[in-house]
Amino acid sequence: GLIVVDEAHETSFKQEEGKAISGTFEGPQGEVPLKGEFADGKLSFTLEITVENGPIQLTFTGQLADGKLAGAFTTPMGEIAWTAERAKE
Repeated sequence: GLIVVDEAHETSFKQEEGKAISGTFEGPQGEVPLKGEFADGKLSFTLEITVENGPIQLTFTGQLADGKLAGAFTTPMGEIAWTAERAKE
């Protein structure tokens, strides 16, 4: 389902076979594919975006609690906290 990270970023993913997920991440750099896994309330996925200096890989990890996801993503410049919840229909 669609989750909203903040006003500038949306992530949409679906559960594949078993733990695998696939989807898209949409932000200022456009829409990019993602792959990862979701199991036992834990989410992890990676994606690659292109910035002025070239492509960088982002690794997201998070935990589901009270219907919301929270975690951090790792960039070449360090970790950044994030939260997300299912988009309102």
